[in-house]
Amino acid sequence: MGRTKLAALSAMPVYLAMLATGTAQNAPVIEPRVVVADATGESSDHFGAAIAAEQSTLLVGAPGFDVEGALHCGKATVFLSTWIEHEQAISEEFVIWTMLPPGDDVPTSANFGDAVALGTEIYLVGSPRWNSSDGETNTCGQVFLYSAATENDPPVLVRQVEQSDPEISDKFGTTIEVCWNAISNAATTFAVGAPGDKVPGENSSYDAGAVHVYQYFHETDTLMFVQRIQPVDIEAGDAFGTSIAMWNDFMAIGAPGEDDDQGAIRLFEWNGLDSWQEIRRIPASEVSCVSGLGRALDLWGANLVMGGDDFAAFMYPKELFDLPFDYFHTLEPDPTRTVSDWGRSVSIDHAHKVLVGGDGEAALFHDVSVAMGHSLAATLEYGTDLLDDMGASVCVLGPQAWVSAPNGNAGSTNSGEVARFRVNWDNFDCIQDKSDNGWVSWVELAAMLDDWGCSPADSVDAADFNDDWAVNMLDLIDLLRHWGSCP
Repeated sequence: MGRTKLAALSAMPVYLAMLATGTAQNAPVIEPRVVVADATGESSDHFGAAIAAEQSTLLVGAPGFDVEGALHCGKATVFLSTWIEHEQAISEEFVIWTMLPPGDDVPTSANFGDAVALGTEIYLVGSPRWNSSDGETNTCGQVFLYSAATENDPPVLVRQVEQSDPEISDKFGTTIEVCWNAISNAATTFAVGAPGDKVPGENSSYDAGAVHVYQYFHETDTLMFVQRIQPVDIEAGDAFGTSIAMWNDFMAIGAPGEDDDQGAIRLFEWNGLDSWQEIRRIPASEVSCVSGLGRALDLWGANLVMGGDDFAAFMYPKELFDLPFDYFHTLEPDPTRTVSDWGRSVSIDHAHKVLVGGDGEAALFHDVSVAMGHSLAATLEYGTDLLDDMGASVCVLGPQAWVSAPNGNAGSTNSGEVARFRVNWDNFDCIQDKSDNGWVSWVELAAMLDDWGCSPADSVDAADFNDDWAVNMLDLIDLLRHWGSCP
């Protein structure tokens, strides 16, 4: 990307990549990992509490960072990938490109860096305990918007975003979600969660929650408020806005406190004019989640991944797929391992790889078929010390799997670190590629139509991807979702 490299990283402890015995026909190869840390970090920085990655760029929040004696002010750092030669060998490292300064007079316990997000030449950092700009309201929260003139320029602070009517403990900036063309191709749309927000006119409705949607026009440096989203039946303690996932015209918002902490997820669709409209509520009972549904969310196309308390699942909601029913499967960790806090973080990418974080490890899933669900491909583990808190934040991008450990032992300081595992899927079967040429294309579609309705007993090579003894709509949807090159 042609950016100036400012500092190199010190050597870090070894991460382990352990292959799990899942349902995958082959296991992917986990190549040597890269560990990212702040060489000047100190204990309780919580570096990696929030991460966002795009291609060769990594944005990391450290909300526990202290500033000149003021505790837990927080900071955010941008890293870039580079290749460095060591004794005639070339290895990839991530180096500090720039810090994202929050400005002057950072309040104590502002938790700047508690949430981070990347967009097209914009960087967003949440500070859910920052005071209001007029100094009248404490700990209401703000989001800091940074923009770069070009991809080669370091970002500069252009806006401090806050609610129009902030109140104490709104927790505005707890989570941030970015989508380039959700409303307009000319702007970046982003949504900010404020799970502590109250219901207007109800002073006792603490932690009801709301989501605030904005548009940023990069060329004119214009920020426009779009909408405050708060369903009419949201109540105190629902924590609506704890998690947000957005894809084009659809948005999913988590409320893990709904229904006496069982949790729920709300789906919204852009009406094409001026607002997001609720189209569905998914309660925990509908997906057999005991509690905390909506604590984590991610969305790619029609693929919704959700996390709860010791629970993770993916769903193809009928509203997003325009079908008469849902497709739903739970995501389970390796049954031979004991994993606590499963589902604390989730991520899905364009190739339908799913990464789920637990307490001390993360599990990577590969999409085999709609009806059979994702097969467990690999477990990514950091030693045996659960104090490292690995799995707090995850991000999967094709061959890259990012997993944070906010208490990781970086330089013996426990300031936190982030591991990037590179996953080689070359030996992983792509069962939709019937022609075995590395592509799912018209060749496979034509063969499927020839086999339509038959079972493997009728044709050995029938395109029955989910083993339900019929070539039908489930298999067609599965083929279309894998269209293009195989992983």
